[in-house]
Amino acid sequence: MGSNGIKMEDNEIKNFEFYRTHLITRIGRFGPNTKWKLKQILTNYVCEFLSYNDMKIIGNINIIFRNIYVNYSYKWEPYLIYVLKPRYNLEISEKEIDYNFSEANKLKRTYKIKNDEGLYLLIENNSLNFIKLANSSKWAWKNDINYWVLKDLPNAYLNQSTPILEHVFFCDVNFSFNKIIPSNYSLYLHQAFPKLKENSLNLKILVDGIKVFNSDYPNKETGYKKGKDLKECYICDIKNSDFALNKKEHEVKVQFMHKHLYGISGWYIDGGKLVEKRDLDLYFN
Repeated sequence: MGSNGIKMEDNEIKNFEFYRTHLITRIGRFGPNTKWKLKQILTNYVCEFLSYNDMKIIGNINIIFRNIYVNYSYKWEPYLIYVLKPRYNLEISEKEIDYNFSEANKLKRTYKIKNDEGLYLLIENNSLNFIKLANSSKWAWKNDINYWVLKDLPNAYLNQSTPILEHVFFCDVNFSFNKIIPSNYSLYLHQAFPKLKENSLNLKILVDGIKVFNSDYPNKETGYKKGKDLKECYICDIKNSDFALNKKEHEVKVQFMHKHLYGISGWYIDGGKLVEKRDLDLYFN
């Protein structure tokens, strides 16, 4: 049951989608004190005894109920609970449910995506941001401290440990954003280059197994600058049309491969961020 008392049944949650609808303003000579006009406090009370689907049906025949239904649809709490939580299998405690979107955005609410190690949903800059931690993924020699070590670095995503490349002759670093819904995104990598030479690697971005970006890496176009401070580097945009229509679950994969035979070292790879290009502030505030 949401903040207005309206409850959603299982089949309604499954089919619930978020579409922007407009309020209706009645045109006429009836004033605010018209006796037959239902007061909002009464209709809000009635809502406690109706399901979400009931409100939608009644809203088609009564303007006042329809406007309450519309207002309820654009409350942050029901959208978080009935849309985002089941869609991304979020782990949400009661104390992490904010009354409005502005508060969630201000607090940079972060929710763990269950059954997918190292994947989180972050509410930030009025958008949905998906964080993938590199330390949760596996690649060659990652668990051998002669080649890779984990360290706590300032500004690391979610204050987690960051994989640091000591020295290898073969590198196949990779990690994925799973359970992603087709939309328009911008992809960033969070990293630092203390010693890694320019164009030491090849970087591919794959969406549902199809390559959408391919480049020698690192380079100045993707934020190459020597230093030990972790920084977000823009890589590319991913379009809604890049996702396969015939798949139920989608994947955005980041894949690095060793380009030469000589050894490489001095690379901090903290993870990546996938930012949905949709301003939620336009919907909820």
